[in-house]
This record gives sequence, structure tokens and C-alpha cells, in this order.
Amino acid sequence: MESFVRFCQKVQYVSDPSVPLVLKSCPDYRNFLFIKSKIPNAKFVFLFRHPLRLLDSQLRIFQKGEANKLMLMMSKRYSITESPVVKRLMKGAFSDCFGINPGHSWLIHRMKVAEGQLFKDLPFVERKDYIFVGYEELMVDAQSHVQRILAHVGETCPADVNLNPYTQPRKFELLPDIQKRQEYLLRLFQKTRDLVGFDEEV
Repeated sequence: MESFVRFCQKVQYVSDPSVPLVLKSCPDYRNFLFIKSKIPNAKFVFLFRHPLRLLDSQLRIFQKGEANKLMLMMSKRYSITESPVVKRLMKGAFSDCFGINPGHSWLIHRMKVAEGQLFKDLPFVERKDYIFVGYEELMVDAQSHVQRILAHVGETCPADVNLNPYTQPRKFELLPDIQKRQEYLLRLFQKTRDLVGFDEEV
């Protein structure tokens, strides 16, 4: 916790100390309950992608054998993913070349574990301290969603700022492996879809 506080102090030192500190960290999202216990006035914005789009994106990354740049900075152990041998193994594990996709099953399991942890911890945080935002909806109407986020943390968006021209939803087809299991995956992540308001359209 001391290291985290020092990190926050450094961020504010090189910026404007009067501006509220906003941190975005995908790998640490499971720690929100711990953060709340240490920083009682912390507020959270949970940004969700549609589960099928998220799975599709992660699967594409692993199939390319690309290392996550953020994880490379955060973990020395993760540097093994830059090895040519490991890259080839990753491509094989996350492809359909043998008619099976063990990597796909591992990604689904990881997402389900994260979902379970979220629903387990949410009841211990007051509802007024967090909001949910769908990534796809944010891309369609950034202006209203950013206004809602700012209102949540006690800030306002300048009247002369219009964010919508700077965002647009991505258009792509789901990978065949996900399309084949689409109905099953939609049922599997029904709780998250209900929580955020995602429908069956992907």
C-alpha cells in the first residue's frame, strides 16, 4: 500500500495537484475492494466490453503471439512471452489447427473467475460509490457517458466540449470459433450482460 501511495503522489507531483487523481488499470481491477478499504472515499467506474467482443479481442492477441506491453512493464515473469519459442506455443494453443482450442477454454475460465470475484465483492461497496459503463455504448455516445462519469466523481464537463466526433464503434466479425459457441457464451455470461445491459447483439 505504501508503494501505491507513493505512486499516486508522484503522479500528482508531475501534474496539477488540485485535479482529482484518476487511475485506470485493467490488471488491478479485482483489487477495488482492497482499494476501498484503504481509501474510503474512492469511487469506481467499471468499464465493460461485451463479453463476446472481449473474448474475441483476447483470442486474436494470443493467436498473433503478441506480448501485452503493459504486462511487460509490470511483471518480469511475463517477459517470457517475448521468447520466439513461447510465441509459437501460444499461437498453437490458441488456434484451431488441431480441431480444438485449449487457449479458448482457458480464456473463458479466466473471464468467469473474474466475473465471479466481481459479484462476490460488489455487495461490500456502497452502490453510490460505483457505476457501470458499457464500452460499446461509450463509443456510440461518448458525450453523455463521460458526463455521467464526471457527475459520479463530482465533476462537470465544459459546455463547449463535444466528444462524440472523436469516437466511433468498431466494426468486425467475431472469430469463427466464437461464432460457433455464441449461444453458449451468451448464456454463460448472462449475469454480466444483465448487469451492464448488454443484449444478444454483438
